Amino acid sequence: MPRLFATLIGINDYPQNALMGCTQDVLAIDSMLQSLVDNPNSPFNDYLPAYFISPLPEEDYLFDLPQYARGKSIRTQMQPASFEMISDEAFHHFDDSKKGDTCLFFYSGHGSYAPAPAEIAHLDTLAQVETLVLRDSRSPGGRDLVDKELAYLFWKTFAEKPGINLIKIMDCCHAATNTRMAMHDFPLKEKALAGASQKIPFQKMLGHDSAFYYTKSGHLATRTIPFIQLSSSQKNEKSIDTHLGGVFTQTLVRLINTMGPGLSYRSLINLCNRNIIDRGLQQHPNVYATEEQGADNSFLQTDALQAKAFPIVFDGSSNQWRLQAGQIHGLMLSKSRKPLIEIKGLGRITTLTKVADSWSVLDPQDCKPMDRTLMYEGIPLQSGGKVPLFCLSLALKKEKEKQRTVLMAYKQMKYPPFEFTMSKITADYTLTIDPDKKYYCTRTNKNTPLFTPVAPPNILMDYMGAIGHWHKYLNLSHSSGLLTAKEFIFTCKYAIISANADEGVPQQKTIAAGETNLFKLNAGEKLIWSLNIQLKTDAVLSQCYVTCIYFSQNFEVNTHLVPLDASVLTRGQTLLIPEQGAMMALHHRDRNEMDVPPVLVKLILSDFPVDLSLLEHKGISLSQQAVRSTAKDKQNEWTVFDFFFDYN
Repeated sequence: MPRLFATLIGINDYPQNALMGCTQDVLAIDSMLQSLVDNPNSPFNDYLPAYFISPLPEEDYLFDLPQYARGKSIRTQMQPASFEMISDEAFHHFDDSKKGDTCLFFYSGHGSYAPAPAEIAHLDTLAQVETLVLRDSRSPGGRDLVDKELAYLFWKTFAEKPGINLIKIMDCCHAATNTRMAMHDFPLKEKALAGASQKIPFQKMLGHDSAFYYTKSGHLATRTIPFIQLSSSQKNEKSIDTHLGGVFTQTLVRLINTMGPGLSYRSLINLCNRNIIDRGLQQHPNVYATEEQGADNSFLQTDALQAKAFPIVFDGSSNQWRLQAGQIHGLMLSKSRKPLIEIKGLGRITTLTKVADSWSVLDPQDCKPMDRTLMYEGIPLQSGGKVPLFCLSLALKKEKEKQRTVLMAYKQMKYPPFEFTMSKITADYTLTIDPDKKYYCTRTNKNTPLFTPVAPPNILMDYMGAIGHWHKYLNLSHSSGLLTAKEFIFTCKYAIISANADEGVPQQKTIAAGETNLFKLNAGEKLIWSLNIQLKTDAVLSQCYVTCIYFSQNFEVNTHLVPLDASVLTRGQTLLIPEQGAMMALHHRDRNEMDVPPVLVKLILSDFPVDLSLLEHKGISLSQQAVRSTAKDKQNEWTVFDFFFDYN
């Protein structure tokens, strides 16, 4: 089987302008990659990382290799991120890679720029080269690593190794200043240093005398090899660093951990953009592939890991097979649309006979061949309950070929989260076409589009699917006698930022669940906000768990604003949504042009931990005694509070 090689570089401890979260980025990427390889369905049989780390002195404890390697298959040492190490050992780490292997190069640190040597100045419109600022780059006698040198090192390493999947992830920029962003409880820094004034002579650049350079139309050109690159920002944009890690890297890792690695590179970048923009940050990640279709491949070729599963165990006390997911995960019983569960490894699809708070009962007829001493895994294919209904407009019905194309695309979908109806009276949305024969949707009896018209039917199905998933949790509600609104204090911190400003006046107000919080926004303005939840000191429960579902203006459902490892709220404590230092953004959009919904935040407060990320679980063998000694069902306490953010 293929192996996964990774060179991981993170630099915080710069002599000047130290950063805060680059080493945290390495830890996050490393943990995510290790989890992918540990998955029983992983396409890789080995994970081979090499670390090039320059942590701050107070971070040394994080990189105690024996402690960090405990439970991991780490067979390499951690090296400093110096120019010599990165330009040599970081690439020699890939020497043993073979056809079919995947090699990942990750860099988190400062980026910069410098004047380009005359020989290659024509390759950039500004006659500049972009650079990586390594640990000793700005020390006496040191220098940056030029982008053309980096390209040469990749070419030198992989030009004679066809069939290797090369992935680059770059979390850096080359803006000319470092600033602190407004409206945050700790600083956000840009991963940029001022441009190097020293022009590096072409004759001193790595690879200047190699076949990497060749003459084309009288000028030097460079060779390339197939690769896919995920970058944290557009050229001349700022890449933001926090003490929790780079905004881009942490967003990317969370998306992969919560939504599954089977997403394509393009989809991951699109989701990263949405998440980062919704936090009020002007940073736009992008993907580049030397072969355009490569951007549509699944991340690290992990299609097999896309479906997420819940454990299925036999409950001895009730004589039932139970799926460890329930109402709180969006499962519902319905006569018209039953929940469907795939039992992995058996090739069997079953339904549910009962749905409780955090568990469900599988149809016993479909469980007869199952071994009661084993744990199985169940993949929800269809959650059950009401889904949005779409009807076709008269204009689309007249276009028989367009209508046929849409319905064929719909039939090709597996378990779509929406349905078509012939009745406009019962429809929630209407599908129609514009004068250019592009598709778009409106709310029934309205004319304003929900999204920009699109031509390809598969993209249309993606958009309609997004609306369907948006509805999946929209009506989720529950109340508990112990977790009531009087046990909490909800506070909103916010600011309104005008079109030409970088910050607004910080304000704060106490808000109530269930009410729509209206803000006066003019064209071009945006609202940035965060939600603070405090469990009162005299609350009935001493602690509770906080889970958040965020419904954005573009029908996105985001379930990772509250990290699982920071979801416990104790008496007198305040929890911030999103995490400390970040803000969400509500943009003013002309509703005469685009019918955008209000932002909705659902807080799920419970006395038990709730994981909405649907993480994979390995199967284990249970003893007969263990499965028959299940404790009596406990009544869970959980309440859903809704908070609406809108403008007029």
